[in-house]
Amino acid sequence: MTAVERLVDVATTLAQLKDRLRASEPELVEEIEELENKKGKLVDQAKAELREMGPGSHTIKDMKFTVTSGGTKKVYNSDDVMELAEELGHSEILRQYRVLKTEVDSTQIERLPADIKSHYVELCEVQQQTARVTLPKTLT
Repeated sequence: MTAVERLVDVATTLAQLKDRLRASEPELVEEIEELENKKGKLVDQAKAELREMGPGSHTIKDMKFTVTSGGTKKVYNSDDVMELAEELGHSEILRQYRVLKTEVDSTQIERLPADIKSHYVELCEVQQQTARVTLPKTLT
């Protein structure tokens, strides 16, 4: 049995159990669904609150929550780096070391004037993108 088949089976079983419960306790099922919706909205708010509390272990209502620091990340202004590399004659070295990467925006090439665009159109390569999977709402 594949993972997709197992997921469908679990979702089907949950729906059947909920239907059985709905038949005998409709108010209870309604309350469960309202709480599930509320829970989804509260998760993001709770995470924000916990981040404000800072790194460490936090116990709230007998539940332990752990917050780890996000660490640091070095960020360079790409325009400044490219300008300095040109001034110092390092552009090619920075490309070899993959410090500088050049990207082409294919949608912008389409906007070029025809006389300029004609030089670049033949360089275009169409690539297949990864398939997107959308699960039925009942399975998420």
